[in-house]
Amino acid sequence: MSNQPVGNSARKGRTLAMKSTATRYGTIAASFHWVSAVVILTMLVTGVLSAGLVKGETRSGLLRVHVVLGITLLAITIARVIWGLVVDRRPAAFAGQRRRERVAELSLRVLLYLALFAAFASGIATLLISGTALPLLGGVTVALPDFESVPGFPIHGLAAGLLLLLSLGHIGAALWHQLVRKERVLARIGIGRSAR
Repeated sequence: MSNQPVGNSARKGRTLAMKSTATRYGTIAASFHWVSAVVILTMLVTGVLSAGLVKGETRSGLLRVHVVLGITLLAITIARVIWGLVVDRRPAAFAGQRRRERVAELSLRVLLYLALFAAFASGIATLLISGTALPLLGGVTVALPDFESVPGFPIHGLAAGLLLLLSLGHIGAALWHQLVRKERVLARIGIGRSAR
């Protein structure tokens, strides 16, 4: 008879491990995913609003939030890439998943990261070229330029639009796997129970 307390193995089955398993992402990878999703959504909203829908101090405040979130997301994304490449392994593909589906999934993931890094680089370039980086980060109220005339801004807008489209594709694919294919893809990333 085991000396282990009753219910210990049941508890383990319900919690995420720190590292990913063959069927499920670990707590670190799942946390990176969901925190990144919330930050990206917030950045898209603050970016659109500060691009011209609001004026004055509200615009400066929104842009400040946008910039701080962008720096935070850059740090999270770098940590996420290192975690995924060096420390953790992704779960295996679903049983019956076709090669073209795996290629599409990998392509979407690579494009998401490329769009993210293009948004980071062009956003930083826009702030540096416009001279608003230090005043914004220092909390100083500054008259904001017409960003559309700043060279990095069109690329930033394009990268953000591409990121939005790719994110919608990612969400659509996840829902298709979850609802149509019944593959419990959300359980792999921490929502619900995975198939046994």
